[in-house]
Amino acid sequence: MCRPWSAVRAPAIGNPRTLAASAHRGVVAIDVVTDSPSTWARLITDNFISLSISDAGEAFRASLRRCDLGDSVRLTVVGTDRSRVVRTARGVRRDGCDDVLLLAPILGPALVRQEGGETAVSPGAVSVHVAERPYELVFDRPNRVVVLQAPRRIVPSGELVSARRRLEAGGTRGAMASVFRAFATEVVAVEPGLSEREREELGHTAVELAVSVLSTSGPAPLGRRAVVAAAKAFVGERLADPDLTPETVAAAQGVSLRYLQLAFAEAGSSPGAYIRIERLRRSRRLLADPRCAGLSVAQVAHRVGYRDVNAFIRAFKRECSDTPGGWRAARRASGPERGSRW
Repeated sequence: MCRPWSAVRAPAIGNPRTLAASAHRGVVAIDVVTDSPSTWARLITDNFISLSISDAGEAFRASLRRCDLGDSVRLTVVGTDRSRVVRTARGVRRDGCDDVLLLAPILGPALVRQEGGETAVSPGAVSVHVAERPYELVFDRPNRVVVLQAPRRIVPSGELVSARRRLEAGGTRGAMASVFRAFATEVVAVEPGLSEREREELGHTAVELAVSVLSTSGPAPLGRRAVVAAAKAFVGERLADPDLTPETVAAAQGVSLRYLQLAFAEAGSSPGAYIRIERLRRSRRLLADPRCAGLSVAQVAHRVGYRDVNAFIRAFKRECSDTPGGWRAARRASGPERGSRW
């Protein structure tokens, strides 16, 4: 890798509005927001790769949320106002980085230029870059992207070549690109609760998904880890659907229910249990969020896919040893929880 990721250097420049770093079993995540383009350039260079920023608007604002996984894999969600990001030849020489970067827009398009090619990449597509060569990203409006950064050795050379050709023709698009984006954003969101083993597994899964996105052989069957990752991303996007079941998840991934069950079993779970836990996990977020204080328990239940509020209350009580209303009241009285597995 280009930089050691076991530590975060808080930059001694500018005045970021917020800067927070947290350590989990020796792995550090960084969460930062700034309104200074020069500070932003230093931040992404210190915690990403060597890049320069130009053409930033007067009311500039940028944010970065980084998650370090196993096998030297990093996921980063980046949001900026209008700007131009350049990976120069000088920057390549400075850090010597040869990582592969897979960029998936969440909000707003990006104009991508590398090796003489140019294309606009919008949400639903991805672009691929090799850090050992210069490239340029132009954002003409506020945007948000998720980036996978991983060692060059993880992607076969043929896939990188074909990916660049598809980039010149309009970007790499398809269902797998959307699955990758959903998976990556969810991993970054739950990062504080991940164990070292979970980080290692998710790092491998992120790589498998990236290779699947770049694959030129069509929708070939995925390995079980990748199927689980794609299934989890599918569940995350459809938790509010009361008709979400293990059967619908399996059908969406193009596998049998039995295959999906075996894939989840290898990870020590089951599709049904995962759906239930994720629904209850999201319900806890809603119940704890001050912005959702006006939601009734029934409304929370419906937002996480329960048609019957009583079924929701029973499921919540089995997992939390309290009713949703009782848990909400206790949490307000005690303040934010720490160390919850949820």
